[in-house]
Amino acid sequence: MKNILRSQKGDTIIEVLLAITVAAFALGTSYSIANKSLQRSISARERNEATNIIQSQIAALKQREQNMDTQTFKNNFEVTSTVPSSFKHFCLDESSTDSSGPNWTIANTMNTGMLDGSSPLQTTGTPSYNAAYCVRHNTSTDFYIDIVAFATNQSVSSTPPTIYQINVRWAAVGSGAINQAGVYYRF
Repeated sequence: MKNILRSQKGDTIIEVLLAITVAAFALGTSYSIANKSLQRSISARERNEATNIIQSQIAALKQREQNMDTQTFKNNFEVTSTVPSSFKHFCLDESSTDSSGPNWTIANTMNTGMLDGSSPLQTTGTPSYNAAYCVRHNTSTDFYIDIVAFATNQSVSSTPPTIYQINVRWAAVGSGAINQAGVYYRF
């Protein structure tokens, strides 16, 4: 009888350890799934914010094209050269609706140098983003805006010749990786 009781006590301890192991595995798996879900949610929120910024920049560009005289718009926002050093890198102050206001034209919103997908997210040095207008602060991250006005060999013969590439870049929360959303736009 003593042997039977010892065997049952041993089985009970093994069962308890096995149950703890299964519970720990289930909790670990649940944590992993919840963490991935949270990261995807944050990533979707960031991408949605970037898309909203792109849309507001396009709306601001359209507003300027519709409300400026043609020559002023061409001087400030169009490019007819296919040489990258002649491309314009800028962003727009969406809150500025007064065509006589200081932020209406491109003059106060130029980025420095030729920004691209490998440029650091910085507001000083070359290349860099204009800190006053081209960086949108969010609670969790900063969004860096660059509109590139450029022409291609095919677009030079078109009217208007300029193609606008609106890029928004940001450091992803958690990973620190640089993400980018971009759209090409043409009048």
